[in-house]
Amino acid sequence: MDWLKKIGADLDDKSPVHGDLDTVIGLVEKHKNFEEELNSRTEQYESLTKTAEELLESADREDKVKIQSQLTELTTAWENIWTLSQNKTKRLEGALSQAEELHKSVNMLLEWLSDAEMKLRFSGPLPEDEDEVQKQIDEHEKFMEELKEKERDKDFTLNLAQEILYKCHPYAVNIIKHWITIIQQRWDEISTWALQR
Repeated sequence: MDWLKKIGADLDDKSPVHGDLDTVIGLVEKHKNFEEELNSRTEQYESLTKTAEELLESADREDKVKIQSQLTELTTAWENIWTLSQNKTKRLEGALSQAEELHKSVNMLLEWLSDAEMKLRFSGPLPEDEDEVQKQIDEHEKFMEELKEKERDKDFTLNLAQEILYKCHPYAVNIIKHWITIIQQRWDEISTWALQR
């Protein structure tokens, strides 16, 4: 019962499980270790309930009431822990899915922003030749269209990060905040640079 009470506190349905990919993977591993321990205690639990049932058959009335009360308390606590564990597994699966999606979105967006910076950096000085100027204007208009399309990806990524931050595990708060800041700063730099161009 002491063990069940102790672990019940760690399985709280309200405890946050969301965050960046590394944090969530760590939480999933920790929960898997817990599930293994819970499974290893199943034999002990079954042995206890069997012993209690055997004692109930031969106990006097007063003892039967005590044994039945203890057995009910144990069974309720055991079933509650299993329910909490299964709920946490589902919550962690959802958190892992979101963390993977955010990880992928952040990396794709930062990669695109790096490429965009290279395009802007190496677009060269303004040429003297009118045809060359027109060619650069056309290329830059294409780039501005691409920037406009990518803004949807940026908004999606930032919204997902904010959603995760709202229900984030304390370990991951700074990482998610850092990603939000980096993406916004890089986006603002590239947008300003592109408009100046």
